[in-house]
Amino acid sequence: MTGETDLQKLLQNLNPELNKRAYVFCTLNHKDSPVIPDEAIGWFHEQEGITVVLPQSQADKLDLPYSLVFAWITLNIHSSLDAKQHKHI
Repeated sequence: MTGETDLQKLLQNLNPELNKRAYVFCTLNHKDSPVIPDEAIGWFHEQEGITVVLPQSQADKLDLPYSLVFAWITLNIHSSLDAKQHKHI
């Protein structure tokens, strides 16, 4: 199935869904050879270390520091990476 490319249709049909868990970003030091926690939903390398995104409860359990708590909202729409605004006549 091809994703929607019309930006106007995408915006009109968004169906936001709030994930019930709270999430945080934690930075792990490169020197510590960190193990990425199993519950991490994503991670990426940065100069200062490896940043992991994981449930706040998991960060608390592992005693990992974080500064802000975030919500995860899924927009539930099948979009295309090349979506753009189409001119309607």
